Amino acid sequence: MARVLIPTYPEDLHAEEVALALEDRGHEAVLWCGTDFPTLQTGSIEVRGGAVGWEISGPGLEGGRPPFDVMWMRRPTPPVLPPDLHPGDVPVARRECRDFLDGLYHLAAPDAFWVNPLATRARSELKAVQLPEAVRAGLTVPPTLMSNDPVRIRRFVEELQGRAVYKPFYPAQWNGEDGVAVLLTSEVGVDDLPGDEILRLTPGIFQERIDKAHELRVTVMGGHFVTARLLSLAGSAPTSPSPADPFAPPVPGTGPTPGAARWTHHHAGRRRGLTLSGCGDRTRSGDLDRFHRGNGYRGHGAPLHLWWHRG
Repeated sequence: MARVLIPTYPEDLHAEEVALALEDRGHEAVLWCGTDFPTLQTGSIEVRGGAVGWEISGPGLEGGRPPFDVMWMRRPTPPVLPPDLHPGDVPVARRECRDFLDGLYHLAAPDAFWVNPLATRARSELKAVQLPEAVRAGLTVPPTLMSNDPVRIRRFVEELQGRAVYKPFYPAQWNGEDGVAVLLTSEVGVDDLPGDEILRLTPGIFQERIDKAHELRVTVMGGHFVTARLLSLAGSAPTSPSPADPFAPPVPGTGPTPGAARWTHHHAGRRRGLTLSGCGDRTRSGDLDRFHRGNGYRGHGAPLHLWWHRG
């Protein structure tokens, strides 16, 4: 029997399904919801007599102690502090919780099979690293600027003549009285840019828009590829960076195109530790492979999207 520790968030249906499947096969899966720490969970690291031990306890964590054979970094989440904590204490408590949990992750299962190892996972998440890796793998990257320099940003957007898109380094949303605002990849012109102060305070990714026909979702497990095609939302223009319809059934494929395969094998070889990942957004126009959105080959427990345009 193998013991599997899965850091995730509450009501993660994918993690729950995996846990049930593992239990059906005689294994033990422990779901660790990081948002319950520290209000509903306690954690301890003890060094005594040359030995190091640790434990986490709380709702659903009856098995939250080593050893573990597998560590699946599904969706590790930061701690959530109580709302009535004094504002002056919040940064201190948040920093202490963060450093404690970071150390605990490194101690949790040093001899286990990791999906994915902490060091390679963190590096592969960086968009500024993903694009150069795509270039090294032989893919053509469209003109891209990552910057907080207002002068360079305005000049770059103007040069693209209506074919520029903006994207954040990390998804974001704002909850207001009138609803929720979500920060997504969006077409942008010079007149759409905010003032210089905002551009300077918030670095962003600006890139040439690439036309698409549909998206591909590719999951890479070692040398094995699983591909599905997702169609765009009904009524969206073929040149717009619109998302795929999340309710449309995926169309299974036989595997990624040769360009994506070259890229993923190259990246996996450089990382060595990545065992489960997704390939980032990619387009194809004729015989030219293009890496598009900068979401990259990521050491990630969930697959990402690819865009593919058949010219």
